[in-house]
This record gives sequence, C-alpha cells and structure tokens, in this order.
Amino acid sequence: MGNIIRKFPSIIDWINYAENDKAHDGPPHTKESIPNGSSWYGDGVRSKSDAFDTLRKGWPKGLAAMREVMDCVRNLVSIESQQYTFVDAVEGSAPNIEAYLHGIPEDMHYMESVQMDAPPTYLHVQVDMTVNCMTSATQCTWAGAVIFAAIEVLHAQGCATTLLMSHSVARGLDDKYSIQCPIPADLDMDTVAFLFTHPACLRTVVFSIMEHEPKEIRDYFRFWKGGGYGRPCRLKADNVDGCLSIAHITSQFSDNAECNIPIAQAMLKSLVDTKFKFYMGEEID
Repeated sequence: MGNIIRKFPSIIDWINYAENDKAHDGPPHTKESIPNGSSWYGDGVRSKSDAFDTLRKGWPKGLAAMREVMDCVRNLVSIESQQYTFVDAVEGSAPNIEAYLHGIPEDMHYMESVQMDAPPTYLHVQVDMTVNCMTSATQCTWAGAVIFAAIEVLHAQGCATTLLMSHSVARGLDDKYSIQCPIPADLDMDTVAFLFTHPACLRTVVFSIMEHEPKEIRDYFRFWKGGGYGRPCRLKADNVDGCLSIAHITSQFSDNAECNIPIAQAMLKSLVDTKFKFYMGEEID
C-alpha cells in the first residue's frame, strides 16, 4: 500500500475534519473514538463532544501541569550573550591604577568584545505525537513540557522554532500512515497542553480522522475498535529539519516526579545544545 499522508493546512481544518462524520464511515460500534465513559480517554472526557469541547476551550489543568514541569527545568539552561573582557594596553578607555603605581607602561584598559557562536535563526521541527496505549498522561506531560521549555530557550537565543504536529502509525516494515498539521506560534498554551498531553487528543480526535478513511485503508491499518490502530512510527515531512518522536521521549519518563526531574534537565540541555538533532535521531556535527 505504501505511505499515506493526510495534510491539513491549519488546526481549524484538522479539528473540523475530525469532528464531522463521513458517509463512508463504519457504524458507531466499530469506532474506538467514541468514549464509553472509561477513564482510558482521559481527564474529563466521557464523550466525543467532551473531547472537542476541551480542545476548543483549552485544558487549564493540563497547562498548569506543564508549567509546573517547565519551571523545574528551564531555568537551569544559561543563555549565551555578548561578553567583554578587559585587555591591558598603552592606550585605552580606562586607567589601570595598579599598573600605573607599579610603573608598568601598559597602564590602560580597553574592552574587547568576545564573539559568541550564534544558533540558527530558524528551525522547523516535526513532532510526531503518536504513543502506545500504555503511555500515561503524566509521561506525556513531562515530554511536552520539556519540548516547549527547549523551544522557549531557543527563542530567547534568537532561534525561531516552528512546529509541525503529526500522528503516524505503521503496519509491517514499509507501509506508514501519517496525519500532519502545523501548530501556529500564537496558539493558546492551554490548547497546546491538550494537543501534547491529553490522552483524548489521540484516542478520540486523531482516531476519528483515521476512522474517516475509506474502508480499504481502515481495514489494512486496522482502524477499528479492537484493531489496534497501528504502531507508533515516524514519517518525516519534506519541509522540516527533522522529526522528533514523542513516543521515544515519553518512554524515558515515569509517573514519579522526583525521578523525572534529572532526566528532564539532561534532556532539555541536549535539545537546546543540539538544536533538537539528538532526539531527532540525526547525526550531530
């Protein structure tokens, strides 16, 4: 079957397509996206409408959790800035009193600027948000918070970072299916918290998109209740610098905050120092 990519020009198009049923959809009892009240669908989601309401209004509880994690890690990264050093000279802008009293000819100072390495001015990162069913919301919160903390630090260093959100699954070794949508830079962070950390984003919203596919695709990738909906993978878009797998990031965290803090701190430093390359599986220069 090969690779199948569904591209959406905006987050609004992505939401509207997912929410509205299609004529060729299977019957409701075949859809995993329709919650039955189980906590498997995530905090506060007991119906499909609950998921879309939370997506549109934002998820303050998730935002609070993300901010708490971000506060644990982002202040540990120092930001490079223009620096100056004093150099002794015969002529300069300021007197060196100690040298003058000792009769040293180089009794003046001048300030020499130190050139610092500059980060790239633009970085376009694809973040694939598909995780397996055993991944907890807490793991997703830590992963999402570290990614956005890294973006904040890069922005402070002058590196503009834009995100392409994707959800990709595979069947076998070669056949992959991917849903791709840009995340606007001005999107409310409580909505971002839902996209990155709420289980219903994948289990209700994204599954709905998968269930809108023609029957041949649904059957092949097992997009039906009990079918599994494929396994997480990465399918890199053509116009990005690299693709980051949230499944890889979440696997390094647990539900224990104390254990997660040093992991998150080391991860944030790697993401910033390598401009995301390390966790995109690319070679580092």
